[in-house]
Amino acid sequence: MGFFKKKIMRDLSVSLFANLVSLAGSTLMTVLLPKFIGVSEYAYYQLYIFYCSYVGFFAVGQIEGVYLRHGGEYYDKLDKKQISGQFRFFSIFEVFLSVGISLIVFFTSDDFNKTIVLIFFSCCILVYLPRAFLHNLLQTTGRIKEYAQSVMLEKLVHILITVVGIALGQDIFIWFICSELIGRLCGAIYIFGVCRDIVAKRPTKLSHVIPEIKLNSIAGLPLMISNVASMLIIGVIRQSIEWCWNIETFGKISLTISLSNLLLTFINSVSLVLFPALKRSAPEKLKPIYQIMCTLLTSIIFFAMILYYPAKSILSVWLPQYAESLKYMAILFPICAYESKMSLIINTYMKALRKERTLLYINLVTVGLSICMAGLTCYFMRSLDLAIFSIVVLMAFRSVISEKILSKYLSVPILKNNFLEATITAAFIICSWFIGGILGLILYVICYLLYVFLKKKDIAYALKIIKNGNV
Repeated sequence: MGFFKKKIMRDLSVSLFANLVSLAGSTLMTVLLPKFIGVSEYAYYQLYIFYCSYVGFFAVGQIEGVYLRHGGEYYDKLDKKQISGQFRFFSIFEVFLSVGISLIVFFTSDDFNKTIVLIFFSCCILVYLPRAFLHNLLQTTGRIKEYAQSVMLEKLVHILITVVGIALGQDIFIWFICSELIGRLCGAIYIFGVCRDIVAKRPTKLSHVIPEIKLNSIAGLPLMISNVASMLIIGVIRQSIEWCWNIETFGKISLTISLSNLLLTFINSVSLVLFPALKRSAPEKLKPIYQIMCTLLTSIIFFAMILYYPAKSILSVWLPQYAESLKYMAILFPICAYESKMSLIINTYMKALRKERTLLYINLVTVGLSICMAGLTCYFMRSLDLAIFSIVVLMAFRSVISEKILSKYLSVPILKNNFLEATITAAFIICSWFIGGILGLILYVICYLLYVFLKKKDIAYALKIIKNGNV
């Protein structure tokens, strides 16, 4: 059966639709919310979102272990009693962890707003992680439809409460953090219902569960640390900006990063379908799938970067208080090219090939470089421009190194493609940061057309293969 057959395309369609709803929610929070609340209030909301991005660290590898160990299996054939035992043990552990963090923050923090943010963060641990355990189980066993429905419910509730808050004139960050948490809770309740044959199943003995929990942690910890390290690459720079400047600057830069990353919502929806499909694919099909995905993804992303020019003009008028920080979109937009390839293709292939330790080493090295960059640009040079530019350099470094290592496993040449991608990325930054305006747009479009011309054979081949379903 070809890779792009009915099952894959159906799952992909459902996942894309769910992430369309997710994209609508992200756009609402990124574009609409800062229009109606103050810069400081929005910054604290962004600080909450920033902290919550690291919530996976408190899963101690369990979620990733389940994802890796059951990848490619079928949900109906899982040992439900065993999984139920793991789920209950994991959930109880997270309850104690959440309560512990709340108590520590309450008695030690002297900043009221940050205390509120951290207490809500501890609530996020309690709501998000048990749901994520089941979410990942559905994803890795190919039940994309149920996963997608949960995402849609979560985001729709989030959007509804946010819109109600805006309509009522709410201008404090607590309302909007609550809307995000309530959305997560509704998604969790739905997914518990979907997986009731696990949640309500009488678990096997604890003595049988503990060895499986240990195996999950052994398998999942490298990937978990790798995922956290991956976020720390940008996170170190963002946290340094808050410490070296102020919460308002942090909020403005966070808005710009969020705008630059909106496209990644769709990219991640494809990776959900790709992982279980790759686990079930014959080894000889991995190389052509990789080449096709790389060709199409980079072509689409570099085309989408044209949207920077109208987006910056419109947003500068819509959000005048953020106009100064929106200029950094010219530097941060290329993150999409490197992050999307990393998220959709490289990470997925590394996990399918069980090379998560390789991912860990790459991410840890890049985090080390990020710490050095933050120290140099934020603390020593006090240059916000260089701090933002260093993010793109770090993302490009990680992507190129990762792809080079992966190419050895797949025997795929990458030098030409890496050179072309680096060239058009540099062209975009030059055209948008140093030139700008209509002239910058025209010059970038010319560069993109030249890129497509040089890649026309690869693009035509990829489209032909997908159309015929011959992979």
